[in-house]
Amino acid sequence: MAKRKKSKNIFENPNILKSWGMDLVENCGSMITQTPPNMENLDKLIKEFVHDYNEQMENVDATQ
Repeated sequence: MAKRKKSKNIFENPNILKSWGMDLVENCGSMITQTPPNMENLDKLIKEFVHDYNEQMENVDATQ
C-alpha cells in the first residue's frame, strides 16, 4: 500500500479520495506486467472505504 496515513475519512477531501483510489489501482495488479492483485491490501482498502462511507453517511444523516 502507498505511504498514505489513515487519519481522516477518505471522503473529507477529494485529494484523500484520489490517493485512496490510486492505492486501489496499484493493488489491483496488471495484465500487462503479469502482476497479480494484492488481495490482502485490496481487502483493507475496501474495508476502509466501507467504514468511511458509512461514517460519512451517519454524519450526513445527523445534519439533516
